[in-house]
Amino acid sequence: MEKFSRQQFQDKYKSIVPPNVMENLLSKFQHKLIDLNLPLEMALDIEQIYIPLYYEDLANKHETGKPKIIGICGSQGSGKTTFTELFKTTLEKGFGLKVVSVSIDDFYLTQSERIELSKTIHPLLKTRGVPGTHDVSMGLDIFLKLMQFNSEQEVHIPRFNKAIDDRFPQKYWNVIREQPDAILFEGWCVGAKPQSADDLASPVNQLEVEFDSDGTFRNYVNHKLSTSYQQWFSMIDSLILLRVPSFEKILEWRYLQEEKLRKLHPQGNSDTNKIMSKAEIEFFVSHFERLTKHMLQSMPQQADYIIDIDEDHSMETIWIH
Repeated sequence: MEKFSRQQFQDKYKSIVPPNVMENLLSKFQHKLIDLNLPLEMALDIEQIYIPLYYEDLANKHETGKPKIIGICGSQGSGKTTFTELFKTTLEKGFGLKVVSVSIDDFYLTQSERIELSKTIHPLLKTRGVPGTHDVSMGLDIFLKLMQFNSEQEVHIPRFNKAIDDRFPQKYWNVIREQPDAILFEGWCVGAKPQSADDLASPVNQLEVEFDSDGTFRNYVNHKLSTSYQQWFSMIDSLILLRVPSFEKILEWRYLQEEKLRKLHPQGNSDTNKIMSKAEIEFFVSHFERLTKHMLQSMPQQADYIIDIDEDHSMETIWIH
């Protein structure tokens, strides 16, 4: 692997970036930072992260005539959604690409479907998050439609409302009316590989000790990951890993995410607002601690790009396979 500091990554392509790219992009990028309530200092990421990534991965986008699918994975709280939005802004406003961003979270099964799984397979499947709690068939169908776009059709992409733990009605889904140049596919388990049978033998936390002593839950999740999810992930052309400092940081960052949701829904109550408390977050994260730790070990060997996330959430070292 090649290792780059931010400045080295910028210098790699600095001489070939047309002047109008920054002229077209800077103000729009800054407005996006304001929309996301992020510091304007992050505009430095344009030249040090996002523009070099374009030249590394998308400059020859028209070779196949099909959209390029870029997977973006990282643990909870690593900044996947923010990264995706800012990369999308760079590609659209700086290089004129048509970009569709898709989150694996928007393909969660409905609450009623997960309740049914919890009754027929295992109670822990009521909680969204792990492989087995997404509508993979829908995901595959939508990706195929985006890849083989018919100008006479529209592609409707679902949206999931985490505040109420259920899917938005279809009238609120995203509608795509033209074939994109790139698809940004983000999610915590995007690109993940299954574990071995030996790895599944022993519980990894108290949740598995208390609620999955016979291994039914973790084996079901692993089976789903090894079958339909691999078919979906095989569509990815390149994979970006946002690597967090440690698993211990995930709870802290996941709590910060929930606080943002709380601010967006200040009028919610216990009946309608499913935003989680700190104790609920700890229980929630326990559902996918196993796969998260597995990915922290295995994903660096398979990702095309690794971006190390510092403890203050800044992007530091970039690694390229």
